[in-house]
Amino acid sequence: VLEQQVAAYNQALEQAEALAGAVALHDRQAWRGQAIDGKDVRAAFPRRAADDFKTRFGHLLIVGGMRGKTGAALLAGAAALRCGAGLVTVAVDRGPAMHVQGRYPALMVEGPFRETDGSVEIDEPAFQAILSGKTAVVVGPGLSRLPGTARIVEMVMQTGCPVLLDADAL
Repeated sequence: VLEQQVAAYNQALEQAEALAGAVALHDRQAWRGQAIDGKDVRAAFPRRAADDFKTRFGHLLIVGGMRGKTGAALLAGAAALRCGAGLVTVAVDRGPAMHVQGRYPALMVEGPFRETDGSVEIDEPAFQAILSGKTAVVVGPGLSRLPGTARIVEMVMQTGCPVLLDADAL
């Protein structure tokens, strides 16, 4: 059964590369065809020292959370914090941004987008400032496929930092 799962995984990676170009996975060849367990995960995330500070563990930006879909960005942000990201900012529609902040105060919340009349308007200078200095970006959870979101993805891809495309960004 494991061999079938590995074959399916490898085929999915090849299909993704055919559609999107190069798919970069951290040390992909080392993991190809291997099952991982709790010991492997613990080795990848060693225990932190008592005097460690959040700024030593990166600053992740999650882009998405348009009106009616803020829960996706909120869950992604909460998961990132639980997995060990030092700082997490979510960039969402400015209308519900305050509600996202109230649901999970450990997240930093920005509202550089505005959904109006079936499209998304971007405050490009504000979004560019938000993109600046991030360690990595996740774009897609709750992004929607409205006109304007392709420009958001384009701006993220121009940052030069590691990007994970998810959900609507695909």
